[in-house]
Amino acid sequence: MLEGSIFTALSGALSLRRRLDTVANNLSNVSTTGFKANRLNFDGVLSEAGKSRQSGPNDQILFPVIKEGFTDHSQGALKKTDRKLDFALQGAGFFRVQTEDGEAYTRDGRFHLNPDGTLVDVDGRPVLNDNGAPIELSARDVEVNEAGELFVPGSQAPVDRLGVVRAADPQQLEHRGDNLYTSRAGNMQPAENARVTNEHLEGSNVNTMEEMVHMLDLQRSFQSITKAMKSIDEAYSRNAADLASPGR
Repeated sequence: MLEGSIFTALSGALSLRRRLDTVANNLSNVSTTGFKANRLNFDGVLSEAGKSRQSGPNDQILFPVIKEGFTDHSQGALKKTDRKLDFALQGAGFFRVQTEDGEAYTRDGRFHLNPDGTLVDVDGRPVLNDNGAPIELSARDVEVNEAGELFVPGSQAPVDRLGVVRAADPQQLEHRGDNLYTSRAGNMQPAENARVTNEHLEGSNVNTMEEMVHMLDLQRSFQSITKAMKSIDEAYSRNAADLASPGR
């Protein structure tokens, strides 16, 4: 019984530690433009002893394990910046950018023009149009319509169009760092319902108060489990001492 208890407590402690790490990462990105919070789902798994036909109901041990991780892709609040090359998305979609490892996707619309007139993201990666080519602009004084079409002073027609795409299943997207995603399935398609606006940025969708409450609850639970593990270890030691005593 004690053996099952220590492993159950250890499994719970490891799961709580993973949740604490996830909440801490969310809180550290509360001010990151376009950041989407990470979440974890948990499940209970019976030990092999518990699944055995010969074992009784008291032998069943339930281990808490992480079932899966997922990203909360809900909309973040838009913040006005009055900067022409700041872009925000409303609705499901991502801007396309070119990296050294291929195409990636982001909600971070802090764009700039490099000396060659190419539109780049905050880290200097080219922003792509709807055909997958880098966008070149002759001026920073840019206007955009909701479809992502770009206009510069004096142009009656759009000079280019931001590439905005979505994934059929957003949970198939993988975080690759630098606030970027890549697609495992490779089935990105035009985000027809996403709306683009400039002079705005999308904030993180992390709810600071909610995450702080989660962190405090998790810390209390973690402390309780570690105390339980200490008690179980002490019980092991007492049992071992009793067995080693003369006359037993």
